[in-house]
This record gives sequence, C-alpha cells and structure tokens, in this order.
Amino acid sequence: MSRTPRWESGLTGWLAGVLGIVVLVCNFLRLSKDSAEILTNGSVSFLLIFFAGRVILGEVKDARKLKYVGVNGHWHRCHHLLRDLTSFLEAQRSMLHISGGADAPIDIDSVRARVQSVLAAVLSELASAYSLLSGTSCRTAIKAVYMETKLHVYALARDNNSMSVNYRQDLERFAKHQDPIEENDDFCDLYWRYGPLQRFFFCNDLTMRRNYKNTSFKVYGSPPQNVELKDRIWSYLGIKKIWPLPYRSTMVWPIQQRESPELSLKEIGCLGFLAVDSEACNAFNKSLDFPMGASVADALFQPLRIYGSIARHGVAGIGDKDE
Repeated sequence: MSRTPRWESGLTGWLAGVLGIVVLVCNFLRLSKDSAEILTNGSVSFLLIFFAGRVILGEVKDARKLKYVGVNGHWHRCHHLLRDLTSFLEAQRSMLHISGGADAPIDIDSVRARVQSVLAAVLSELASAYSLLSGTSCRTAIKAVYMETKLHVYALARDNNSMSVNYRQDLERFAKHQDPIEENDDFCDLYWRYGPLQRFFFCNDLTMRRNYKNTSFKVYGSPPQNVELKDRIWSYLGIKKIWPLPYRSTMVWPIQQRESPELSLKEIGCLGFLAVDSEACNAFNKSLDFPMGASVADALFQPLRIYGSIARHGVAGIGDKDE
C-alpha cells in the first residue's frame, strides 16, 4: 500500500536533483536557451522512462508475491493431510508391532489404497497452488526410489488430473524398470552428483539444457537435433511443438532426512523425489517458489518412511530405507 508514495517522493527527489545539475551544467557551459531546453527535456524524459520501468517491474514482482496469499490454503491443506496420514500410518505400524509382524491384523491393500488417495490429494493441492502462482497448468508427482540390480524410480503417486492420464503408462514403466536414477539428470544430481548439499533441481527451459538426460524420452521420443532458431522461437511461444516431453519447466526436491547435529540425528538418505512441472517455459521463480515445495517434500519423509516399513509386510513399498 505504501509503495506509491515512496515512488512519488523518490521520483520528486530525483527530478529536483537532476534539474539542479542540468541548470549548473547549462550555466557552466553557457549553453544557448534552445540547447539548455533540449538537455533539460532529455534528462527529465530519461528519468521518467527509467522510473516508469522500475515501477512496472516492481508491480510485476509484487503481483507474484501477492499470489502467495491465495495459495496459503492449498499449502495448509497439504500439511494437514500429511499430518493425518502420518498419524494413520503410525497407528497401523503399532498394530504390526503388537502382532510381531506375523499374521498382520491390518489389511495391507486397504492401507495402500488410503495412502495413494491421500498422496493424490496432497499432490492435487500442490499442483493447484503452483498453477495459480505460475498462471500455467502444472503437474506434481512423487517418484519413489527402489532397487532392481541398480537404483530406479517409479511414480508412487500423482495429482488426480495427471494420474488418470499416466496410470497405465506408469505401471508399464515400473514393470519394465525403465527409469534408472543414473539416466535422469534431475534425480542423479540430487541423489549422487551433489547429494544432500543440493537443495533442489531447477530448470525453467529444458529445451535449452545441453545434453539433458531423461528416461521419459523413451516414452515420448527424443528431442530433435540442430533445431533452427525460428523453430526454437515458435516452440518457446507454444506455436510449434518440437519438444517431445509434456513439460518444459520443472522443479524437483529430494524427500530425505539429512544429518542434524543439534538433535544427534544421522543422515538416513533419500526415499524419493517430489516433482512439479509445467508445460510452459519460465513458469517458476527460483527463489520464491522453492520454499513451498521444499516444505512439502520434508513433510513427506516420515509418512513415506513408515509406509515403507508397513508395505514390506505385504506389497512393494518405498525402498529398504527403514531401520
């Protein structure tokens, strides 16, 4: 609310200062009346254009910040759902411990269905939040890590909209073990290349990333080589489709427990990844959009860890990462 008065007072001060300098220069150089008028008008015009640009840029940045007020509800529901899911899974695990793990008194398939439902709801809320922030259509997914001769990932859950589209494809990719971590730049960077020091993977234009590796190219086709500049421009504007993947901007966070010396916690490792993507280029703001996804990725760690310990009693789960 106070931005306009600040800009007005700042502009007034700058104009007064520049006009004073111009008067001094004109007197010192003894310029003619016409020359002095041209210099004065040019200086004032430049300042007005400069400040107008600053104001517009500031308003654009503020507009995105203000959008976070609108997404707080989605963000809160993500954590609300994950809190309830953690409590539910703790209760289920307690029942397993009471029974000693044999003849488990819980319905594993029912637990899995409930977990999938809640995770889909969490991801749908997160997708809605990022869609509102970016003004584009965003998707979200949880990719879990598992071992099959080498480390792979599979789609544990997606937001409701993209789940209906990718369900059969995800089952096929899991059955064929099509997604090794080492063949995906985003997961490889977070799991191995930079490890826990890498906070997240960010790319606002995958079409311009050199030698980008992604196992989804096996499904959607490889990107074309030596694309002409005009075709890149048409692709960037969304007029011509040359990029095979259904997304061009992406952010990925590790779902992990890092070492905490304050609490004497050792690093447990990475259970999976939280990913959000958009069909548009430059959909995300690297500094502003990081915390929301990071907080959800952190909140996912405990329920996924507990679910993994329960799932190993009956169905495929989240890696062998539990105690």
